[in-house]
Amino acid sequence: VMLQLFQLVIPKLEELSKEGEYGRAKINQYIRMATIPLALVQSIGMYGILRSQNIIPNLSPLTVVALVVSMVAGTMIMIFLGELINNYGVGNGISMLIFAGIVARLPVEFVQTISISDFSNPQNVFNLGIFLVVILALIYGIVMIEEAVLRVPINYAKRGQKTYLPIKVDTAGVMPIIFAVSLATVPSLIGQYLSRVPQPAIASIAGSIGALFRPSSFPYILLYFFLVLGFTYFYTSVVFKPKDVAEELRKSGGFIPGIRPGISTEKRLKYLLDRVIIIGAVFLGVIAVLPSIVQNFTGISTLTIGGTSVLIAVSVIIELTRKIENVVQMYHYEKLTY
Repeated sequence: VMLQLFQLVIPKLEELSKEGEYGRAKINQYIRMATIPLALVQSIGMYGILRSQNIIPNLSPLTVVALVVSMVAGTMIMIFLGELINNYGVGNGISMLIFAGIVARLPVEFVQTISISDFSNPQNVFNLGIFLVVILALIYGIVMIEEAVLRVPINYAKRGQKTYLPIKVDTAGVMPIIFAVSLATVPSLIGQYLSRVPQPAIASIAGSIGALFRPSSFPYILLYFFLVLGFTYFYTSVVFKPKDVAEELRKSGGFIPGIRPGISTEKRLKYLLDRVIIIGAVFLGVIAVLPSIVQNFTGISTLTIGGTSVLIAVSVIIELTRKIENVVQMYHYEKLTY
């Protein structure tokens, strides 16, 4: 994801992304090289957070080194397994591993919720039912939006052919939520860290900020929602560039009916994209914050199904279904050719 963003400002990476198989292999090599220092920083940070909350005891330096090395090695093993799935399996390897982790966690959380719930109280039964209905509605909405596209008619005068350019409503995918949740937790983390400083005034202010922006609080939900909106606009501009699409259409002899090729086509595509983004951005924002709102309303905190997890799981299932359909179609086509 970071390298996709760096392609906007680093010409060499942008050139590599356009060089086909060689370029993709080179970018994958850069990703593997960048993963080690990132995993190292995250491992140290994770240890620091767990230690500050007294979840793990104060360890010796040698034990800390072994812990950090183990986490970094585990990250590299996951990347290796993901590449194996890419090469020999169906679907995106890393996405499949994330999906497996999400699905494997659900039965444990559901059983835990059932075991500690007092079903002699009708209100608890009602709250659990509301939570499950909202999750099912969320899954249905994700499927509808993921499949929704705006079809822009395209004509090819020389070929006498009519087709369309699909613009996905959710062009940005799950990335805006991942970026937003990373930033939304920053005020709370800073507040928790500074609340332990010796200066009482700073500690008091930091403690108030940490409490104000704690996950599931209203200010946190509001900040999270608007961050998702902003990152959706930003990331969509990265993955869909009207100028490049208009140029490709002009080179291939395609045009939008009633619109001149070139700048006019670019402006038309930007106009349509801006209106599609509004729907996609609001949709992603609702997905991100709805589970937290429902948890606050129902009081069910043990069943921690985040909007990001649901979106990733549904997106992977949709992608996997498409890949399987393509494999089946290719198999039948090969049988017809023999």
